[in-house]
Amino acid sequence: MTTQVQIQQMAVEAAMHASKEMALQALLLDPVIHSEQAARGLLEELWEINRPYIRPCI
Repeated sequence: MTTQVQIQQMAVEAAMHASKEMALQALLLDPVIHSEQAARGLLEELWEINRPYIRPCI
């Protein structure tokens, strides 16, 4: 459970800072993601879809 909480906290930080690198780190920590290539592919797809909404909140 601790791992999932850490992943979610990192994902929230990534969103607040509009940080693609932090988002990648959160994905790489997730045990559901089986490779760096998979994490990068998923991140690129989600980043592009959500580009109009991505901006720092802090």
